[in-house]
Amino acid sequence: MFKAHGDWRYFVEPPVIYVEMSGSFNKEAVASFSIEVAQEIMKYPEFSIQYAVVNLEQFELATADSIETAKVYFQAVKARGYKRVDYIKANIIARNLLETVWSGVEMDINFHQDAESFFQIRPEYDNLRKWLK
Repeated sequence: MFKAHGDWRYFVEPPVIYVEMSGSFNKEAVASFSIEVAQEIMKYPEFSIQYAVVNLEQFELATADSIETAKVYFQAVKARGYKRVDYIKANIIARNLLETVWSGVEMDINFHQDAESFFQIRPEYDNLRKWLK
């Protein structure tokens, strides 16, 4: 078994989970992330988390074997009642990967060029500015 590669941090403030991902992710990191976040989400009432904001400014890439693991995770996100995911500063590789992973899963997926464009569209998340520094 390989060691997990990739870093993340998150916080939950229902109805939103905020996630920041950095580095390169392999299958083991995606699996570890999925388990950790699922355990955190279970602390909240069912369907109380409906929106995700994901900062990808420091995300580099994902390995090919991590894509299927990510796809299973994203399908579970939809099943848990999420309505929308906003991605901030996804590079072309990340955006292509995410569009592939989300294909077939009906969800409101949005890509924002940077934090400011995100806040212009979603001013209700202004409290996240501290995380986007």
